[in-house]
Amino acid sequence: MPRRFIVTFFLFLAILSCGCGGGGGNDGSGTNPISPTPIQPAQDTGDLVRSNLQRQTHPNVQASELSELANDEQNFSLNIFSILSKNSGNLFFSPFSIWQALGMARAGAIGETARQMDSALQFTLSPDRLHAACNALDLALASRGSGSTGFIFRIANSLWCQKGLTFLSSFLDTLALNYDAGVHILDFAKDPEIARVAINAWVASMTEQKITELLAPGMTEILRSTQLVLTNAVYFKADWLHKFEKSLTASASFICADGPSVGVSMMNQTGAFSYSQGDLWQAVELPYDGNNVSLVLILPATGTEQAFSASLNSAKWQSIIGTLTSKAVRIRLPKFKFSAELTLADTLKALGMQIPFTDAADFSGITSFAKLCISDVIHQAFISVYEDGTEAAAATAIVIIGTAAPAQDYTLVEFNRPFLFFIRDRVTGTILFLGRVDNPASK
Repeated sequence: MPRRFIVTFFLFLAILSCGCGGGGGNDGSGTNPISPTPIQPAQDTGDLVRSNLQRQTHPNVQASELSELANDEQNFSLNIFSILSKNSGNLFFSPFSIWQALGMARAGAIGETARQMDSALQFTLSPDRLHAACNALDLALASRGSGSTGFIFRIANSLWCQKGLTFLSSFLDTLALNYDAGVHILDFAKDPEIARVAINAWVASMTEQKITELLAPGMTEILRSTQLVLTNAVYFKADWLHKFEKSLTASASFICADGPSVGVSMMNQTGAFSYSQGDLWQAVELPYDGNNVSLVLILPATGTEQAFSASLNSAKWQSIIGTLTSKAVRIRLPKFKFSAELTLADTLKALGMQIPFTDAADFSGITSFAKLCISDVIHQAFISVYEDGTEAAAATAIVIIGTAAPAQDYTLVEFNRPFLFFIRDRVTGTILFLGRVDNPASK
């Protein structure tokens, strides 16, 4: 299936569903005014630690802030698409899932690390307003399918940490207030495979078993040095407002981007749909049950697919959406179903988010007891488009590891000749033991 159908679906869905987290927490100023809250020792059974605060279900957010946030997410979606679309073949991903998972990490970023993340993620609201707006939009999205049996839209967030890691209370409050999330305690160092399986099981349950191996078996050794994994899962299933008649689905040919034709099952429907066209493209919008969410399909003119993808920016997207009007349309749309896997570290670096992946990263808004950086951002997505509707799922994992302490100047003291030693009580000055080493190899 060519990317023009696939990517457009989540570009539109992402604009409706641009959530992220953190209503309290760090302001990116480089200070940590709230004292650390330690995580108590726990067994590697997935014990959950979270703030005592409950999610803010009625955040005080202005309509203009929600509009600005939606525009930010849209810009991020199109920017990341412009990079990923350079590769050939099918492409499907959830920019919203990626955006939200990185939003959790951003809640603990400081200084230049925070600035680069804001730039890459297109955050324009001030930190104290950003997270409240994200929460408000998530709550609105969660109500999209209420009262409808043909619409499901689920967003879930969770964190997974190395046993013994200590967090700032501000970060835990941010997770609870706006992500409705806590931290599961695992022992990556001792049992990375158990940790991998636990995270995958959570993702699978949140995506109705559509994403079952977000963290592949080959990641076990990488996880051994992991301090924190931030996960986001999205599940979407909706019936069309106007379903395709299955009896009208017929075999047809589909001309692939690289030339040859393949056989497909082509769905057919004629009716009044929102439609627009330009010199080199056509667009049609198919609403889902409830009429709040839709699938927007864009068909570039033959031979212009790559150029169109490269030129698709916010202004062009808005011009397409803004000119949709009701028109009698006959739609011929192939059924398709596939999954995709992406590793996004290089893509995010290309968007300007470089420091968060290096030893210079500053995530001291998460914890002041460990030096952290992002190791990788892993994403998987699944989609099925058929006569009755659409089913889609996506999950994102941000793997955060500990880094070495910054290099410092030092004075070398090398005990390579006889030396003395003392064991003393520092409070009273009492010498408890003393000795001299002339030959450390001697018994």
